[in-house]
Amino acid sequence: EEKKPLGTVGALGLLKKQNNSTIILCNGDVISNVNINNLLSFHKKNKAFATMAVIEYEHKNPFGVVTTKGFKLSEIIEKPIKKYYVNAGIYAFNPNILQMFKKNTKIDIPELFHNLKKEKKKTLIYPIHEAWKDLGRVEDLKK
Repeated sequence: EEKKPLGTVGALGLLKKQNNSTIILCNGDVISNVNINNLLSFHKKNKAFATMAVIEYEHKNPFGVVTTKGFKLSEIIEKPIKKYYVNAGIYAFNPNILQMFKKNTKIDIPELFHNLKKEKKKTLIYPIHEAWKDLGRVEDLKK
């Protein structure tokens, strides 16, 4: 139990080293029917230190996008759609990740993955295609 807010992943620092099992973490405001066994298999098969589930997100621009060179028109693309992978808030971690946390120290997922990359730990993405919904915003919760 957190005595003060520890960020999106800092509470892992409160865990005692358990056994040698992979750690699965899911944000509390995510609902999904992702197959966790498939995520675990992917994570283990690829010998990842950390695996982040991602989902494709489309951003539909409601306007024509204009590119220029100075004042010269180069191109106009009408209402383009950009596709991105976004963090789905579901993770698999090597159990040794617990050694990276300091007790009662705030840390968020982006900082953790930045640190893992800096330490050259193998970090992978796992694209999901199953139903997924983030309820972290009031308007999404109302839907």
